[in-house]
Amino acid sequence: MASRRIMVVLFGDIRFDGRVKRMIEVARQLGEVCLVSTSLGGKDDYQGMDHVVVALQPKWSTAHRHLAFWHTVIRQAHRWKPNVVFAEDYFTTMPGWLAAKAAKAHLVYDAHEIIIPYPGQGMSLRDRVWYAFERFVVQRASLVVAANPERAALMAEHYRLRHPPTYMRNIPTRRVMTDEARDRVLSLYPALARRSKCDRIVIYQGDMSLERGLARFVAALDYLPDCYRLVVVGGGPDARQLTQLASKHATSGRFAALGRIPNDDLIAVAALADVGIVTYSYDGLNNIYCAPNKVFEYAQAGIPIVSTDQPPIRAIIRDFPFGRLLEEGATVQRVAQEIETVAQGTAALKALHAPFLAAYAPELEHLRVIDAIGERIGPINA
Repeated sequence: MASRRIMVVLFGDIRFDGRVKRMIEVARQLGEVCLVSTSLGGKDDYQGMDHVVVALQPKWSTAHRHLAFWHTVIRQAHRWKPNVVFAEDYFTTMPGWLAAKAAKAHLVYDAHEIIIPYPGQGMSLRDRVWYAFERFVVQRASLVVAANPERAALMAEHYRLRHPPTYMRNIPTRRVMTDEARDRVLSLYPALARRSKCDRIVIYQGDMSLERGLARFVAALDYLPDCYRLVVVGGGPDARQLTQLASKHATSGRFAALGRIPNDDLIAVAALADVGIVTYSYDGLNNIYCAPNKVFEYAQAGIPIVSTDQPPIRAIIRDFPFGRLLEEGATVQRVAQEIETVAQGTAALKALHAPFLAAYAPELEHLRVIDAIGERIGPINA
């Protein structure tokens, strides 16, 4: 095992990608690890491991950024000679496959998203390119990893894979909330400080996209008592527009946007809230069969949820009802009602977190991938 060399390939910043951090932990159990990633801010060493960073320049075009990344990935594969390449998300399908070919290595493709076209849904040229790359690579990868069992089944059927993908759910590593961590987070994000005993903080962490229905959670503040506040965490295409929609609530102190924060702070931040929001659109397979890490992060933080009712979330709440679900057409008034119901029943809902977290442990997800690698790839000697 120790002789294995695993190269993890990420077109993104590792500081903000919890899934890739967890996949690196899987890789470390198999051998020596090298990470090749991108960053707009220069090199950021990740826990002392070999880390090659492509420092993307703001003036570069999208094509220039990807080509620079491809060049570095293939060059590093030539130099480092990995036994296995982990390609993280569809941006890395082709450079990951080329790197594996260059090093005569096995390829493990970790599909963060579902980019299979939805029936009747048009595809842009960009989407068609990434889909073509994925379709080519999944047939040649030694192992495909999806983000939940529903997505694994979809990929197996759509791509007619001889070997069905395994899956690793987006479950973060458990963290203990200490007084020190609480004080540090409060000093960094004072909007989370309690103003009174009746204060209720509703938190959303994730992509700032209005397609996810975030506007109705802002509008729900009009139907909630004044002691309810909404705090949003993350970045995205509609962050500025969302802030504008919430301007009157921001003025009154009932809305705050913290922006994008390091992945390691997310659970500590959520632990200071009363209710966690999980929301997806119903457009496209990636949303219908969503793989939200927030359900698990909120449970680890000890807060119940209000969520849209996509099938994977519905299945969880059916077995462990630590929250309330909203159907696709739920009104703003209904959203407010469910938030208040959950906030008032926090103690009873929290009791369901322990059995849920025991059933969905990150260690079990890691072991599933390790077992699949052993089955599909077997022992590898340098």
